[in-house]
Parts: sequence; C-alpha cells; structure tokens
Amino acid sequence: KIIQGGTFIRVIYSTPFFTINSIHYTFDCAIFKIDQFYNKSIFRFNPHQPCINNIKEMEKQILARYAQTMDDSYVKIAKYKINEFVNFGNFKVFNADWSDGAMQPYIHDTQKKIELCLKIIGIWETSTEYGLIYKLFPNFN
Repeated sequence: KIIQGGTFIRVIYSTPFFTINSIHYTFDCAIFKIDQFYNKSIFRFNPHQPCINNIKEMEKQILARYAQTMDDSYVKIAKYKINEFVNFGNFKVFNADWSDGAMQPYIHDTQKKIELCLKIIGIWETSTEYGLIYKLFPNFN
C-alpha cells in the first residue's frame, strides 16, 4: 500500500556475487498468542526480545541511509512503522495459511518460537514523510 500522492523506491541489496530486489531477514520470535482475522493473523509477543531490537535497528539504519540521498531530508520526517507495530507487541502477518494445519500447534502453546521472515520491499515517500514498505510472513520451510 503506497500513500496517495507519494512515490515508491525499490530497495536493492547487492554484493559482488548477487543482487536481490528486496531485503529478507529471517528470525525466531517467541509468540504467546495468535489471533486469526480473515486473510491475516495477529502474532502477539513480548517486544523485549533480541530479534525485535535487531528489526528496529535495521529499520533505523535503512531509513538513515536513505535520508543521506535526499536533497530535502531536513524537511521530511522518517516514519518508523515497523518500530510502531513491534512496540505494541504484535505483528500483522498476511496470508498465513491456516488450512493445512501448519499453524495450529502455535495457537495455544505459550512462548512457542516461530521462524518469521521480514521482507523489506522498498521505501515510500511523500512531500513530508518517508518510511519502509514491508511484508512479514511465517517461514515453515
């Protein structure tokens, strides 16, 4: 979802050996509750886990690096949307597949660790703000 009147900038991660058009960060997170709502799930967790601090820091570093490329960065405000969600102790996970039963063991098992993948797709920007576009999904591979 891109804000109306804004622009989208694709994030590209590159090394001397390969290039990928997004950043994938896989991590284990202790989940204490999962609520299902239509095509998304809400994973509830303790926000004071090392993996959560890593995600917050990654978001800050990517947006700080992007701000260095803007001519008018002094005017625009960075919006740390991932940081806002994790501070509340929940993730919205879209298209979590409940039909095959893969997520059923996680519903009532307190502090079950689930491997999640954060996919940072790009950066949105308006005349006054900018932030990351991302998806989060369970990694049951």
